[in-house]
Amino acid sequence: GLKYSPGAILPFFENRGLGKPLEEFASVDGDWFFDENYSPAALGREFGMDKEECARILATYAGSLPLLRLRAALKTKEIGFSPDTYVALLMLDGDQMGSHMFGRLDPGRFNLEFQRDLSRAVAKFAGEAVKYLQQQLPGRVVYAGGDDLLAFLPASRALEAIEKLQSLFRECIAPREQDAGLGANTITVSIACVLAKHDEPLAGAVRFAEKLLNDTAKDLYGRNGFAIYRATAGIKAGTQFAIRDKDVMKVVMEIASAMSADDGLSSKIAYDIEQLRDSLSNWKTAPDSKNPIPVPDQTFMDEARVQMLGYLANRHSGAGSPGIGEKLRELYEALSQWTQDRNLQITDEEPIEPLKALVNLMLALRFLTRTNSQGSEI
Repeated sequence: GLKYSPGAILPFFENRGLGKPLEEFASVDGDWFFDENYSPAALGREFGMDKEECARILATYAGSLPLLRLRAALKTKEIGFSPDTYVALLMLDGDQMGSHMFGRLDPGRFNLEFQRDLSRAVAKFAGEAVKYLQQQLPGRVVYAGGDDLLAFLPASRALEAIEKLQSLFRECIAPREQDAGLGANTITVSIACVLAKHDEPLAGAVRFAEKLLNDTAKDLYGRNGFAIYRATAGIKAGTQFAIRDKDVMKVVMEIASAMSADDGLSSKIAYDIEQLRDSLSNWKTAPDSKNPIPVPDQTFMDEARVQMLGYLANRHSGAGSPGIGEKLRELYEALSQWTQDRNLQITDEEPIEPLKALVNLMLALRFLTRTNSQGSEI
């Protein structure tokens, strides 16, 4: 499974009835767990004091500051403590929920009983989501109003949270779909995740998450999917949760688990796939005036890419990631089907290129799995 840094479990101690010391410790402002905030200059800015005076006070009283004494004790015991330098902002929204709730998409099946049952299912999901995020993950829910949710959580738990929330939504909604005679995944949810540095203004991250949710996860990706954006990298990654009955999220999680495992899939594969994409970008699928020589057709090129991905997976995998080459090929083939379908419907956006979608996903997984095992970006 995925690994998590010690800093990612601190909020778990809050409101757990574990005693005043642990609860007070967990409620401390997270900024005080970062070494840079103990510099005289940082303390001076925080408290409006001269940095020389802060340096004198720090030198005099550092030994009596509880957090500093705790950090020193942990280092003495050779226990690493490296809080995440990134925070994940998660925004979730039901797809066309109003239209489902009031029968605008399928008036022939609409009735008050369906509306009541769907409303109850959505409310149940909100309750289960809050319980999961705040008691199991742990995270902080800003609001959860039915099919709308906003939460903050450690970046090292973002991928797990995306998978779990989508799974919880399906568990609550699927029975209502069946009762109404609707097909599976008729009522869906989309999720946006912004990975921001811990000291960045969160208001901007919230605004960007809303745009990422609506413009990318819903409009570009076609709903029933997730979009991830790391502010410092400027790369958007994601896809739909299911593509032509293929559970894509399950495959993504299996690849992430292999990247996080000891002697598993090396995260450097993301860069090799990126180089592969750049090399293949010059391949042509049809002759033109400058290149009249017959060239491979699209089917041949897709198969060549699949074979090369298998080779890269074998090259970068260890004993901790058996069968990962097949999973990588499954993901690429699903992305190829998805982009083929989406590009037929997209008219005002640049077409989605499957290998680029794979590269961006792998780069996101590389960052998230390295955060999981290290506690911060390397």
